[in-house]
Amino acid sequence: MRCRRRQEPASVLVARFVAPGRIASGRVLSCFRLTDSVTIARTREGWEVAGVFDQQGFDRDGLERRLLAALDGKAAGVGWARFPEDGLTLELLLEGARAALPAPAPRRFRRRPSSLSLGTARASSGSEAE
Repeated sequence: MRCRRRQEPASVLVARFVAPGRIASGRVLSCFRLTDSVTIARTREGWEVAGVFDQQGFDRDGLERRLLAALDGKAAGVGWARFPEDGLTLELLLEGARAALPAPAPRRFRRRPSSLSLGTARASSGSEAE
């Protein structure tokens, strides 16, 4: 609303990363300016960081570098949306930034050995049916 009132552009970031358990949220939050609006939330697969940034003094590449460094080598996907080009409401901008995230790598499932053996069944001969 503030950007709309002032007719100023803004950027919206959504970053997702997989991390079992807790993260150093203070370290992640230290990547941002005091004037940035940022949230960190737990997701099913890990964590999501979302933020809204005004354009004055904003260095998008620098922010991405700081954020990835704060994640201690954890792989993260980062998506961006821009107000007003990509949407006029926060919900639309977050949706657009999430849609811009790279596709997650397919999960590999390890097969557990089955206790059922398929090799023990006998082939029946046609003569037994007579």
